[in-house]
Amino acid sequence: MKIYSYLLNFSLNKLSWILLFSTSSFCVGASLFFQHSLNLAPCVMCIQERLFLMGIWIVSFAGIFYRKCIYFRGLVLASWLLLSAGGLKLSIEHLILQLNSSAFQSCVAQVGFPSFLPAHEWFPSLFMATGSCNESVWSLGGITMVQWIVGLFAINTALSVCFLIVELIASARHDGVWVNGIPTEEGNKGTYSGDH
Repeated sequence: MKIYSYLLNFSLNKLSWILLFSTSSFCVGASLFFQHSLNLAPCVMCIQERLFLMGIWIVSFAGIFYRKCIYFRGLVLASWLLLSAGGLKLSIEHLILQLNSSAFQSCVAQVGFPSFLPAHEWFPSLFMATGSCNESVWSLGGITMVQWIVGLFAINTALSVCFLIVELIASARHDGVWVNGIPTEEGNKGTYSGDH
């Protein structure tokens, strides 16, 4: 049960959410660096992957401040899982498209923003897709950018599943004493410590 207690305490610790926020910030920043400094035009699927990363970035920012509220933390963890899994599914499709590239296979023409929220028109430097999904124009250590993105989303998905399972077990076992949805130090197992 040491791993269970460690993960439970870690999810309550501000550091865990700061790490997630910092990682997602770095990834979003890196995508903008590739686009604007290295002039690598993002494709539609690249922009969609960026949106999933920005979603994780927003969720992790919320987790920093509301990590000790059981209801909100559960929502944040579930959102993290959905965003990670969605990004993983999309990036795998993107990878398959690149590995089986042909003249008859390509991504859709538009990112898919609703007409009432044309983010690609409001913020073209962030959301305008001008590249081709079929092309692989950058690699590091023999690993393409899309393969790195698949790995990133896979790690996020695995971590979010672990933390969500621990959260569900803690709720079922009633580990910790809850006051207005906030865990106190005086739990049944003393598992809810976290920082303050």
